[in-house]
Amino acid sequence: MSKSLGNVVDPHDALSRFSTDTFRFFLVRESPVGADLNFSETAIALRHNSELADTYGNLVHRALSLCDKYADGCVPDAQAEAVIDVGALIDQTDAAMRAYAVDLATNHAIEALFAGNKYVTDSSPWHLKPDDPRRQVIVRTLLEIIYVVSHFLQPTLTVATATVFIKLATPPLPIGHLRRSLSNLAPATKVTVGDVLFAKVETAEALEKQQADAAAKKKAAEAAAKKAAAARAQAEGGGASVASPLARCLFLVGTVTAVEMHPEADSLYVETIDLGEPTPRQVVSGLVKHLPLEQLLHARVVCLANAKPNKLRGVESQAMVLCATSADGSKVELLQPPRDAPPGERVTFAGHEGEPDDVLNPKKKVWEKEVQPKLHTTAERVACFDGIPFTTTHGPCTAPTAANGTIK
Repeated sequence: MSKSLGNVVDPHDALSRFSTDTFRFFLVRESPVGADLNFSETAIALRHNSELADTYGNLVHRALSLCDKYADGCVPDAQAEAVIDVGALIDQTDAAMRAYAVDLATNHAIEALFAGNKYVTDSSPWHLKPDDPRRQVIVRTLLEIIYVVSHFLQPTLTVATATVFIKLATPPLPIGHLRRSLSNLAPATKVTVGDVLFAKVETAEALEKQQADAAAKKKAAEAAAKKAAAARAQAEGGGASVASPLARCLFLVGTVTAVEMHPEADSLYVETIDLGEPTPRQVVSGLVKHLPLEQLLHARVVCLANAKPNKLRGVESQAMVLCATSADGSKVELLQPPRDAPPGERVTFAGHEGEPDDVLNPKKKVWEKEVQPKLHTTAERVACFDGIPFTTTHGPCTAPTAANGTIK
């Protein structure tokens, strides 16, 4: 920054997009105290997404969610495993802070979080049998890790760490009083899952590109829709125009409220999904080999809601859950609506407005031939129809990891 060049950065501008926690964390992580750093909002977004959303926030939400599922939302009475060395973390942090190396001290805490995320992935408690006592050990270990590491992130993430201690219903201690055996939480303490700590943010460049691409796609789609409607009206003797194939499909946000195995098929789940209607829908999905039952339960989904109901191995399916498949075909995952989009909200597409069919006519194969083949995810994992985002009033729908993939 230079007063003579005028290339200053107003922190208030950055704080209109990022929290004080994120802004402070970026400044601490990017350079040693007193040194220069390269500043850009894209750099903040990348650091926020990789370490606050995907590392800290993800581990906290996984730990609390697993506790809710496997331990009735209470700290298990089990001995945690020594996944991180609390004593070494204390000593390393003390040495770094004495040398004013705040960036290094924060890095030690982040490395402990990396170890916690690797532990839960390697342990995969969702693959264990329901009565396996190791589930309780894993949950206790994860809760202890997020409690301990939050102490070391307090100077930088003042708001987020305070939230974690509230979720754990356990106040922080002086760091020197932390037990080095990962046994700081009282068994049977009720925890709260709540919202994620950090939602992902788009980089400035990505947002600008998305807006430009969406505007171009909208303009092209509007022109194509008008042309198709005029041709259809002329073919039908000048009658009313017909909605585009995409507008004829009804996509709704939903929440999975119950899941069970199909009584006649080992590869199928039977889900109950709240689509904002008086009665939840029953949906049959072939997701057994892709998602554990516990991960599907309470998941937020996007459904094709006006497909004609059909029976799969004797059980009626009243909608279709949309999933993204990675570019190499190795992973299938649920398409995700924005966190605040309520069940029943319609997913729309710029340039394809119109009333959907009550039920798609299977003989016309609108979904199979004209819509589904053009569904995909972008490099930023945004769900699209031929480049036009799946849009809700709270933002676009996305895939967790499947970039440049397909959607079915």
